[in-house]
Amino acid sequence: MRNTIIGLASLAIAGVALSGCSDQAAPEFAESAAMSDLYEIESGRIAVERGQSEAIRSFGQKMIDAHSETSGKLKQIVESEDIEVDLPNNLDASHRDMIEELEEAEAAEFDEEYAEQQVDAHQAAADIFEDYSEDGEDGALKDFAGETLPHIEEHLEEAKQLQDRADEMEESKEGGDQAPPAGDSMQ
Repeated sequence: MRNTIIGLASLAIAGVALSGCSDQAAPEFAESAAMSDLYEIESGRIAVERGQSEAIRSFGQKMIDAHSETSGKLKQIVESEDIEVDLPNNLDASHRDMIEELEEAEAAEFDEEYAEQQVDAHQAAADIFEDYSEDGEDGALKDFAGETLPHIEEHLEEAKQLQDRADEMEESKEGGDQAPPAGDSMQ
């Protein structure tokens, strides 16, 4: 959980750094978008393998497919627009930490951990894509951000639903009855 917090803080910092810039630089956006895709593909693979519910496994596969597609589109735009950036091929430290959290999660807690990470990662991605679609400097990349944003927002809503279901399942496992013991009244 500690690593998840560190990873999510890094995502938030990246989002704040990009959102604080008007006329955002294309290389920074492309690098952030590529890193997001790498994380989504890798975490999706883990969800397909380790997901306890069909909904999590299905969402994981959807993330693999969707982010493989956007990754390909991003690479094409970077090449055609001659944007000087080395797109990452490997996860950075904060994203690796998040992946390790998924790999190390107990089976019974995996779905909840994955859903939580997906909500946070898609919120950060939505913020970055929205900012670039409004203030980006490269027209083709700006169009890509604007076209991709609705899909990210859809994934965010789906992830929130998965998180709600995972939370409900966790509560039902714990008995869900959080009433104070008899004789223990609140005054």
